[in-house]
Amino acid sequence: MLIILLIMYKKRFLTLGVCTLSGTLLVVVLFALSSWIMRRGGGFIRKQPSHLIVGTGFFKLNFPKPYFAGADSNQVFVTSWTRRGRLYALALKDRTIDSIRLVVPDTLRFSDAASVGIVSGQFLIGDGLKKQIAVGNLQDGNFADVLNTPFFSSWVTINQKQFVVRTFNDKRENILLQVNSGQPGREFALEHPGDPIFSPDGQLLITPDRSKIIYTYHYFNRFEVLDANLQLLYSGKTIDTIAHPLIKTVEDKEHQMVTMAETPPFVNEQCAVDNQYLYVHSVIKADNETPSIFEQAAAIDVYALKDGSYQFTLYIPDLDGMKMKDFTVSRGYMMALFDGYAYKFKLNFK
Repeated sequence: MLIILLIMYKKRFLTLGVCTLSGTLLVVVLFALSSWIMRRGGGFIRKQPSHLIVGTGFFKLNFPKPYFAGADSNQVFVTSWTRRGRLYALALKDRTIDSIRLVVPDTLRFSDAASVGIVSGQFLIGDGLKKQIAVGNLQDGNFADVLNTPFFSSWVTINQKQFVVRTFNDKRENILLQVNSGQPGREFALEHPGDPIFSPDGQLLITPDRSKIIYTYHYFNRFEVLDANLQLLYSGKTIDTIAHPLIKTVEDKEHQMVTMAETPPFVNEQCAVDNQYLYVHSVIKADNETPSIFEQAAAIDVYALKDGSYQFTLYIPDLDGMKMKDFTVSRGYMMALFDGYAYKFKLNFK
Protein backbone atom coordinates (compact mmCIF):
# COMPACT_ATOMS: atom_id res chain seq x y z
CA MET A 1 0.00 0.00 0.00
CA LEU A 2 2.83 2.38 0.92
CA ILE A 3 4.54 1.64 -2.40
CA ILE A 4 1.33 2.40 -4.29
CA LEU A 5 0.93 5.72 -2.46
CA LEU A 6 4.53 6.64 -3.20
CA ILE A 7 4.02 5.93 -6.89
CA MET A 8 0.78 7.94 -6.93
CA TYR A 9 2.33 10.98 -5.23
CA LYS A 10 5.79 10.70 -6.78
CA LYS A 11 5.06 13.53 -9.20
CA ARG A 12 3.72 15.78 -6.43
CA PHE A 13 6.75 15.12 -4.22
CA LEU A 14 9.05 15.82 -7.15
CA THR A 15 7.25 19.09 -7.95
CA LEU A 16 7.33 20.18 -4.30
CA GLY A 17 11.03 19.42 -4.06
CA VAL A 18 11.82 21.36 -7.21
CA CYS A 19 9.80 24.37 -5.99
CA THR A 20 11.52 24.31 -2.59
CA LEU A 21 14.97 24.06 -4.14
CA SER A 22 14.17 26.79 -6.67
CA GLY A 23 12.92 29.14 -3.95
CA THR A 24 16.04 28.57 -1.85
CA LEU A 25 18.33 29.12 -4.84
CA LEU A 26 16.42 32.31 -5.74
CA VAL A 27 16.98 33.78 -2.26
CA VAL A 28 20.68 32.87 -2.39
CA VAL A 29 21.05 34.44 -5.84
CA LEU A 30 19.22 37.63 -4.77
CA PHE A 31 21.40 38.09 -1.70
CA ALA A 32 24.56 37.43 -3.71
CA LEU A 33 23.39 39.89 -6.36
CA SER A 34 22.64 42.59 -3.78
CA SER A 35 26.09 42.17 -2.24
CA TRP A 36 27.69 42.45 -5.68
CA ILE A 37 25.66 45.58 -6.50
CA MET A 38 26.68 47.26 -3.25
CA ARG A 39 30.38 46.63 -3.97
CA ARG A 40 30.51 47.01 -7.75
CA GLY A 41 27.90 49.67 -8.54
CA GLY A 42 24.14 49.85 -8.60
CA GLY A 43 23.50 50.92 -12.18
CA PHE A 44 23.26 54.65 -11.42
CA ILE A 45 25.55 57.66 -10.98
CA ARG A 46 25.77 60.38 -8.35
CA LYS A 47 26.28 64.11 -8.74
CA GLN A 48 29.28 64.93 -6.55
CA PRO A 49 29.76 68.69 -6.02
CA SER A 50 32.60 69.33 -3.57
CA HIS A 51 31.81 72.87 -2.42
CA LEU A 52 28.36 72.38 -0.85
CA ILE A 53 29.44 71.05 2.55
CA VAL A 54 32.28 72.23 4.80
CA GLY A 55 33.30 70.86 8.21
CA THR A 56 33.35 73.53 10.94
CA GLY A 57 34.33 71.61 14.10
CA PHE A 58 33.24 68.92 16.53
CA PHE A 59 31.76 68.38 19.99
CA LYS A 60 33.17 65.83 22.43
CA LEU A 61 30.34 63.69 23.83
CA ASN A 62 31.14 62.08 27.17
CA PHE A 63 28.20 59.70 27.24
CA PRO A 64 27.38 56.42 25.47
CA LYS A 65 24.87 55.59 22.74
CA PRO A 66 23.86 59.13 21.70
CA TYR A 67 21.05 60.00 19.31
CA PHE A 68 19.47 63.21 18.02
CA ALA A 69 16.26 64.26 19.81
CA GLY A 70 15.41 67.38 17.78
CA ALA A 71 16.39 71.00 17.21
CA ASP A 72 15.27 74.59 17.64
CA SER A 73 16.44 77.82 16.01
CA ASN A 74 19.85 77.87 17.73
CA GLN A 75 20.80 74.36 18.77
CA VAL A 76 20.55 70.64 18.15
CA PHE A 77 19.54 68.37 21.02
CA VAL A 78 21.27 65.07 21.75
CA THR A 79 20.46 62.50 24.40
CA SER A 80 21.47 58.93 25.19
CA TRP A 81 19.68 55.60 25.09
CA THR A 82 21.20 54.89 28.52
CA ARG A 83 20.75 58.40 30.05
CA ARG A 84 17.22 59.39 29.09
CA GLY A 85 16.94 61.91 31.96
CA ARG A 86 19.60 64.20 30.50
CA LEU A 87 19.41 66.34 27.36
CA TYR A 88 22.41 68.07 25.75
CA ALA A 89 22.04 71.19 23.57
CA LEU A 90 24.77 71.63 20.92
CA ALA A 91 24.99 75.20 19.61
CA LEU A 92 24.82 75.71 15.84
CA LYS A 93 26.84 78.95 15.78
CA ASP A 94 29.68 77.94 18.12
CA ARG A 95 30.88 74.92 20.11
CA THR A 96 29.09 75.40 23.43
CA ILE A 97 27.15 72.57 25.06
CA ASP A 98 24.36 73.08 27.61
CA SER A 99 22.84 70.33 29.73
CA ILE A 100 19.17 70.03 30.69
CA ARG A 101 17.90 67.61 33.34
CA LEU A 102 14.50 66.11 32.51
CA VAL A 103 12.39 65.63 35.63
CA VAL A 104 9.74 62.90 35.21
CA PRO A 105 7.77 61.23 38.04
CA ASP A 106 9.01 57.83 39.21
CA THR A 107 5.51 56.48 38.58
CA LEU A 108 6.16 56.76 34.83
CA ARG A 109 8.19 53.65 34.09
CA PHE A 110 9.71 53.69 30.62
CA SER A 111 10.92 50.74 28.58
CA ASP A 112 14.34 50.64 26.91
CA ALA A 113 12.64 51.55 23.61
CA ALA A 114 11.44 54.97 24.87
CA SER A 115 12.88 57.96 22.98
CA VAL A 116 13.00 61.73 23.50
CA GLY A 117 11.65 64.33 21.05
CA ILE A 118 11.57 68.14 21.00
CA VAL A 119 8.86 70.50 19.69
CA SER A 120 7.94 74.15 20.40
CA GLY A 121 9.73 74.48 23.72
CA GLN A 122 8.49 71.11 24.97
CA PHE A 123 10.26 67.82 25.49
CA LEU A 124 8.41 64.57 24.89
CA ILE A 125 9.27 60.99 25.83
CA GLY A 126 7.50 58.46 23.63
CA ASP A 127 7.25 54.83 24.69
CA GLY A 128 5.34 52.64 22.25
CA LEU A 129 5.67 49.51 24.37
CA LYS A 130 4.10 51.27 27.38
CA LYS A 131 1.64 53.10 25.06
CA GLN A 132 2.35 56.55 26.43
CA ILE A 133 3.95 59.89 25.56
CA ALA A 134 5.09 62.13 28.42
CA VAL A 135 5.23 65.90 27.86
CA GLY A 136 7.31 68.47 29.78
CA ASN A 137 8.69 72.01 29.67
CA LEU A 138 12.07 72.22 27.92
CA GLN A 139 13.17 75.40 29.71
CA ASP A 140 13.11 73.92 33.22
CA GLY A 141 12.92 70.22 32.34
CA ASN A 142 9.78 69.66 34.43
CA PHE A 143 7.09 67.11 33.55
CA ALA A 144 3.63 68.46 32.64
CA ASP A 145 1.36 65.69 31.31
CA VAL A 146 1.17 62.16 29.95
CA LEU A 147 -0.94 60.95 27.03
CA ASN A 148 -2.07 57.38 26.54
CA THR A 149 -1.63 56.08 22.97
CA PRO A 150 -1.94 52.90 20.93
CA PHE A 151 1.15 50.72 20.60
CA PHE A 152 3.75 52.22 18.25
CA SER A 153 7.27 51.47 17.03
CA SER A 154 8.21 55.01 15.90
CA TRP A 155 6.67 58.46 16.21
CA VAL A 156 6.88 62.14 15.27
CA THR A 157 5.24 65.16 16.84
CA ILE A 158 2.91 67.60 15.06
CA ASN A 159 2.17 69.48 18.30
CA GLN A 160 1.91 68.69 22.01
CA LYS A 161 -1.38 66.83 21.49
CA GLN A 162 -1.10 65.47 17.96
CA PHE A 163 1.29 62.78 16.73
CA VAL A 164 1.88 60.41 13.86
CA VAL A 165 3.05 56.90 14.79
CA ARG A 166 3.94 53.71 12.98
CA THR A 167 1.90 50.79 14.26
CA PHE A 168 -0.24 47.82 13.10
CA ASN A 169 -3.90 47.68 12.12
CA ASP A 170 -6.31 44.84 12.88
CA LYS A 171 -4.92 42.87 9.92
CA ARG A 172 -1.38 43.14 11.36
CA GLU A 173 -0.38 45.42 8.49
CA ASN A 174 2.17 48.20 9.02
CA ILE A 175 0.48 51.60 8.94
CA LEU A 176 1.04 55.23 9.85
CA LEU A 177 -1.60 56.40 12.31
CA GLN A 178 -2.64 59.87 13.36
CA VAL A 179 -3.09 60.19 17.15
CA ASN A 180 -5.06 63.18 18.46
CA SER A 181 -5.06 63.69 22.26
CA GLY A 182 -4.40 59.98 22.64
CA GLN A 183 -7.18 58.91 20.27
CA PRO A 184 -6.50 57.11 16.95
CA GLY A 185 -7.40 58.96 13.76
CA ARG A 186 -6.60 58.66 10.06
CA GLU A 187 -4.48 55.75 8.77
CA PHE A 188 -2.03 55.36 5.89
CA ALA A 189 -1.02 51.86 4.75
CA LEU A 190 2.71 51.36 4.14
CA GLU A 191 3.96 49.49 1.09
CA HIS A 192 5.18 45.91 1.55
CA PRO A 193 6.56 44.38 -1.66
CA GLY A 194 7.16 40.79 -0.61
CA ASP A 195 7.11 40.16 3.13
CA PRO A 196 4.31 42.20 4.79
CA ILE A 197 5.86 42.26 8.27
CA PHE A 198 9.48 43.28 7.75
CA SER A 199 9.68 44.86 4.28
CA PRO A 200 7.86 48.10 5.33
CA ASP A 201 10.53 48.84 7.97
CA GLY A 202 11.88 52.37 7.62
CA GLN A 203 12.30 55.80 9.19
CA LEU A 204 9.50 58.23 10.03
CA LEU A 205 10.28 61.96 9.75
CA ILE A 206 8.51 65.31 9.91
CA THR A 207 9.59 68.66 8.47
CA PRO A 208 10.52 71.42 10.97
CA ASP A 209 7.43 73.43 9.98
CA ARG A 210 5.29 70.34 10.74
CA SER A 211 3.62 70.44 7.32
CA LYS A 212 4.93 67.21 5.78
CA ILE A 213 5.37 63.62 6.97
CA ILE A 214 8.06 61.55 5.24
CA TYR A 215 8.52 57.81 5.47
CA THR A 216 11.65 56.28 3.91
CA TYR A 217 11.87 52.50 3.51
CA HIS A 218 15.07 50.79 4.63
CA TYR A 219 15.10 47.82 2.26
CA PHE A 220 13.96 49.20 -1.10
CA ASN A 221 14.18 52.43 -3.08
CA ARG A 222 11.03 54.28 -2.13
CA PHE A 223 9.79 57.03 0.16
CA GLU A 224 6.35 58.49 0.88
CA VAL A 225 5.61 62.21 1.30
CA LEU A 226 2.31 63.05 3.04
CA ASP A 227 0.69 66.12 4.55
CA ALA A 228 0.03 66.41 8.28
CA ASN A 229 -3.38 64.73 7.81
CA LEU A 230 -1.72 61.65 6.24
CA GLN A 231 -2.96 62.47 2.76
CA LEU A 232 -0.41 61.16 0.27
CA LEU A 233 1.22 63.97 -1.74
CA TYR A 234 3.42 61.62 -3.79
CA SER A 235 5.60 58.52 -3.64
CA GLY A 236 9.25 59.09 -4.52
CA LYS A 237 12.11 56.80 -5.49
CA THR A 238 15.72 56.94 -4.41
CA ILE A 239 18.27 56.78 -7.23
CA ASP A 240 19.47 53.22 -6.60
CA THR A 241 17.92 50.26 -8.41
CA ILE A 242 16.87 48.02 -5.48
CA ALA A 243 13.10 47.93 -5.99
CA HIS A 244 12.37 44.74 -4.00
CA PRO A 245 13.43 43.94 -0.41
CA LEU A 246 15.76 40.95 -0.17
CA ILE A 247 14.23 39.44 2.96
CA LYS A 248 14.06 35.78 3.95
CA THR A 249 11.76 34.81 6.85
CA VAL A 250 11.46 31.78 9.09
CA GLU A 251 8.22 30.68 10.76
CA ASP A 252 8.37 29.43 14.35
CA LYS A 253 5.13 27.46 14.55
CA GLU A 254 5.66 26.45 18.17
CA HIS A 255 5.69 30.08 19.37
CA GLN A 256 3.53 31.38 16.48
CA MET A 257 6.22 33.82 15.39
CA VAL A 258 7.81 34.88 12.11
CA THR A 259 11.41 36.12 12.21
CA MET A 260 14.05 37.12 9.68
CA ALA A 261 16.40 34.28 8.79
CA GLU A 262 19.26 36.80 8.60
CA THR A 263 19.71 40.54 8.53
CA PRO A 264 18.75 41.76 5.03
CA PRO A 265 20.91 44.30 3.19
CA PHE A 266 19.96 47.91 3.80
CA VAL A 267 19.36 50.28 0.90
CA ASN A 268 18.60 53.46 2.87
CA GLU A 269 19.93 53.79 6.41
CA GLN A 270 19.54 57.02 8.41
CA CYS A 271 17.57 59.93 6.98
CA ALA A 272 17.02 63.58 7.87
CA VAL A 273 14.78 66.36 6.59
CA ASP A 274 14.42 70.13 6.54
CA ASN A 275 11.65 72.17 4.93
CA GLN A 276 13.17 71.92 1.43
CA TYR A 277 15.08 68.64 1.21
CA LEU A 278 15.14 64.99 2.19
CA TYR A 279 18.60 63.64 3.04
CA VAL A 280 19.11 59.87 2.69
CA HIS A 281 22.20 57.92 3.75
CA SER A 282 22.47 55.32 1.00
CA VAL A 283 24.67 52.23 1.29
CA ILE A 284 24.51 51.37 -2.42
CA LYS A 285 27.63 52.17 -4.45
CA ALA A 286 27.16 54.29 -7.57
CA ASP A 287 28.90 53.45 -10.84
CA ASN A 288 30.97 56.65 -10.71
CA GLU A 289 32.16 56.22 -7.10
CA THR A 290 35.67 54.93 -6.47
CA PRO A 291 36.16 52.19 -3.85
CA SER A 292 37.96 54.67 -1.57
CA ILE A 293 35.03 57.10 -1.60
CA PHE A 294 32.50 54.33 -1.01
CA GLU A 295 34.47 52.68 1.81
CA GLN A 296 35.72 55.82 3.63
CA ALA A 297 32.69 58.13 3.58
CA ALA A 298 28.91 58.07 3.99
CA ALA A 299 26.94 59.07 0.87
CA ILE A 300 24.02 61.39 1.67
CA ASP A 301 21.70 61.67 -1.33
CA VAL A 302 19.65 64.88 -1.37
CA TYR A 303 16.09 65.06 -2.81
CA ALA A 304 13.83 68.08 -3.29
CA LEU A 305 10.71 67.72 -1.15
CA LYS A 306 8.52 69.60 -3.63
CA ASP A 307 8.63 66.72 -6.15
CA GLY A 308 11.09 64.08 -4.88
CA SER A 309 13.70 64.80 -7.57
CA TYR A 310 17.33 63.88 -6.88
CA GLN A 311 19.59 66.93 -6.54
CA PHE A 312 23.12 65.82 -5.62
CA THR A 313 25.11 63.81 -3.07
CA LEU A 314 27.03 65.01 0.00
CA TYR A 315 29.81 62.94 1.58
CA ILE A 316 30.51 62.63 5.32
CA PRO A 317 34.04 61.22 5.70
CA ASP A 318 34.88 58.66 8.36
CA LEU A 319 36.35 60.18 11.54
CA ASP A 320 39.63 58.47 12.51
CA GLY A 321 38.35 55.26 10.98
CA MET A 322 34.94 55.53 12.68
CA LYS A 323 31.75 55.27 10.63
CA MET A 324 28.94 57.77 10.98
CA LYS A 325 26.22 56.51 13.35
CA ASP A 326 23.50 59.08 12.68
CA PHE A 327 22.99 62.59 11.33
CA THR A 328 20.52 65.45 11.35
CA VAL A 329 20.01 68.76 9.53
CA SER A 330 18.98 72.12 10.99
CA ARG A 331 19.15 75.78 9.91
CA GLY A 332 21.77 75.25 7.19
CA TYR A 333 23.94 72.88 9.24
CA MET A 334 24.41 69.13 9.22
CA MET A 335 25.45 67.34 12.42
CA ALA A 336 26.90 63.82 12.23
CA LEU A 337 27.31 61.44 15.18
CA PHE A 338 30.37 59.24 15.65
CA ASP A 339 31.48 57.24 18.69
CA GLY A 340 32.15 59.94 21.28
CA TYR A 341 31.80 62.89 18.89
CA ALA A 342 29.32 65.07 17.02
CA TYR A 343 30.83 66.70 13.92
CA LYS A 344 29.27 69.89 12.53
CA PHE A 345 29.14 70.85 8.82
CA LYS A 346 27.97 74.04 7.13
CA LEU A 347 25.69 73.49 4.13
CA ASN A 348 26.36 75.97 1.33
CA PHE A 349 23.08 75.72 -0.56
CA LYS A 350 19.44 76.69 -0.12
